[in-house]
Amino acid sequence: LNNIRGERNYRYRVTYQPSSSSTTYNYYGFIPRQVEYPRVAAISCFGPDDTKDKTDLIEGVLKTEPDLIVLSGDHTYFSQGLGFGILETLYTLNRLTRNLPTVVQLDDHDYGTGNIWGAGNGDEESGEGFNRKPVCLVNALEQMTMGHHPDSATDETLDNGIGIYYTNYEYGNVDFAILESRKFKNRDVGDSMLGSAQEDWLRDWCGAKKGKLKVVLTQSPFAQLGVIITRWRKRVGGLVEVGKDKDTNGWPLEGRARFFDIIDGCSNLIIAGDQHLGIAVSYDDYGVMECSSPAAVNDMFWRMNFNELGETHLDRFGHPYRLLNVWNVAEPLYTSYQFPYETRPLGDLVKDSRADGFLVADLSTEFPTCEMHGYRQGQRMIWSTTGETEAPTKAPTKIPTTRAPVTNECSTNTDCGGNSHCALEIEEPWAPLVCCPGLSKISTLVPNTRVCRGQQDVNGVCSHNNFCRSDRCGHHRQHDKTPSYCCEGKIVRVGGVKVCRNSVPRGSFCTDGIVCESGTCISQKCH
Repeated sequence: LNNIRGERNYRYRVTYQPSSSSTTYNYYGFIPRQVEYPRVAAISCFGPDDTKDKTDLIEGVLKTEPDLIVLSGDHTYFSQGLGFGILETLYTLNRLTRNLPTVVQLDDHDYGTGNIWGAGNGDEESGEGFNRKPVCLVNALEQMTMGHHPDSATDETLDNGIGIYYTNYEYGNVDFAILESRKFKNRDVGDSMLGSAQEDWLRDWCGAKKGKLKVVLTQSPFAQLGVIITRWRKRVGGLVEVGKDKDTNGWPLEGRARFFDIIDGCSNLIIAGDQHLGIAVSYDDYGVMECSSPAAVNDMFWRMNFNELGETHLDRFGHPYRLLNVWNVAEPLYTSYQFPYETRPLGDLVKDSRADGFLVADLSTEFPTCEMHGYRQGQRMIWSTTGETEAPTKAPTKIPTTRAPVTNECSTNTDCGGNSHCALEIEEPWAPLVCCPGLSKISTLVPNTRVCRGQQDVNGVCSHNNFCRSDRCGHHRQHDKTPSYCCEGKIVRVGGVKVCRNSVPRGSFCTDGIVCESGTCISQKCH
């Protein structure tokens, strides 16, 4: 379709009539008018659990009111039934893709293998790494999933006939570069990542339409951000430190360096996936923030990063990154289960603790904002951060090891000697059951579960004042649909919303400066 104007709404119908039947099938949808700076929901890594029913995920995404969907890759892990697996994911997400523009990228598992280096041990355009599936199947799947995109910037193919797909997509005042970061990498030679032709194209993209906000979409992050991983081989579970992981875009070194030289001063935001880890970092050498989506269904591999927030760290390749925030699997899970797949038959309370979720990148704020969202216990924002944050707020979902050791754990009220209730220490499903030092109360965040009163720290998630040490529970946004946290200072009521005083970050909506971190609200934005 040509000449679709972004300032208009459209309704559409797709009609299909098989040649062998008189039955006509119709598929109806809606193309919404574009906004200037969209909210982008990025989703990736659909593990084998819950493949046929993604209702909770879809409802959670829709509640964040995205304008654009990005499916960053690893849409299936059914390597022996690749076509079925990808079709199943697309079908079960059709409530999203029917009425929202959707960008799709393919990652290693979508080609039937884990950790793919497209060039193998050959030249950058050899395609030697694509040796698991027939070329015709690979091309068919790419056409099926990405055929709705703008045309590829090149008509060339790899030497083995597999197509090459990189392009840009303009939405409102944002220009997205859709990269092809898997096909040109050599496993052993640290040179090509994007290939020379794509590098030239990316350089041209940076130089064109400089009035637009430039955002890079890629499959894997540009550093090795997972520090700990669950072991898998030889049926040996547990956790181990990650060595040099050449699967990420931290490798190859020369290709990565050229990428950043190209986008330096051009783009300040990269959106990635692949690593089963919801994380936001800043590459301060280049002024770029990268946000990577968590696994939508995190039952394959658990990667974690327990480094200090706000500090600069080096990955295994020596790349510096400042850790803005991270969403790790809760400690009781990775200490109780040897393999992530053991959690598949368990309930949503456990699956919420394994950090199943999605990323929302809000491009409408003064600085791009990245939010991590869970959906297993109802949609909730885990944390939010921007690349401009000097000292980022600690993640509301704290890693349990950051709290003081619990010495009064219990299983039932009987264990507490009849003197207190046995309840969750704080309003988190991973929290330990303890004998409360005072009273307890039924939680709305962890349904039908009692939680000790007065135990949640400042910036910890809460549903009522009674759960906070500060006895104050309010929003960090001037919107009553956002999560509530225990306030450090006073609560103010503005526009009918209880907000922690001086908690709303720069670029977010406000009607009174009293809610802003800076104390200043201009044109309904905190400055």
